[in-house]
Amino acid sequence: MTDFFSNPITVKAGTAPVAAAARYLIVMLGTAAVSRGWVDLTNVEGLATALVTLGTAGYGLWRTHRAKKDLVTVASAVSDAVAVVKP
Repeated sequence: MTDFFSNPITVKAGTAPVAAAARYLIVMLGTAAVSRGWVDLTNVEGLATALVTLGTAGYGLWRTHRAKKDLVTVASAVSDAVAVVKP
């Protein structure tokens, strides 16, 4: 039988730094566009809101897909007494 303590669970770092960097980038690009007169402030606010909303939704869908794929991989590796992969 396999010793469960010999294979520890790996915990990945969070995505908060990446999300913060994306928000700062959106603010910087929006500020540059307003200062150059390409767009006005209300357009930038709407665009920033849309980008953050779409980015969050896309990331959520991707993580859900990835988590299911990881679960199927783990379930395929263990015996049928522990987990069964259904098509």
